[in-house]
Amino acid sequence: MDSMFEDDISILTQEALGPDEDWLDSPNTDLSGEMCSASHFALITAYDDIKNRLTGLERENSTLKRRLKIKEREEQLEEMIQAYEKLCVEKADLETELGEMRALVETHLSRIRNLEQQLRQRDGGTFPGLGAPLPGQEVPFLALHPNPGLTH
Repeated sequence: MDSMFEDDISILTQEALGPDEDWLDSPNTDLSGEMCSASHFALITAYDDIKNRLTGLERENSTLKRRLKIKEREEQLEEMIQAYEKLCVEKADLETELGEMRALVETHLSRIRNLEQQLRQRDGGTFPGLGAPLPGQEVPFLALHPNPGLTH
C-alpha cells in the first residue's frame, strides 16, 4: 500500500527539484522562499494526512467486507435451518398420514375378515372354499409394515 504512494511523494519533496531549479511563478526573494517552504510543507503534510486517512478507510472497508460476508453466511445458514425444519415438519406429517392409512387398511381388512366369517357361518359350509385361494391362484400380499430400506 505504501509503495503505491512512495513515487508520488517525490514530486512534493525539495529533493525532486534540482539544486538550481526554482519555482516558475515565484520571485527570487527571501520572503517568497519562506512562503514557498511553508506551503510546500503544508502540501506534504496534507498529502501524508490524506494518505493515512485513505489507508485507514481501506482497512475499514476490508473489515466491513469481511463482516458482510459473515452476515451473508449467517443468513444462508438461517435459511438452510428453516428449510430443514420445514422438511422435518413435512416428514412428521407424512408419517402421521401413513400411520392413519395403515390404521384404515387394518380396519378394512378386519371388516373384510368379519364379513367372510359371517358369510361362512350364514351359508353353513355350502361354499367351503370361500375365502381360500383357488388352485393355481396366488394370494396378493399387502405389506403393512414399512420396508427398512425405503426412506420417507
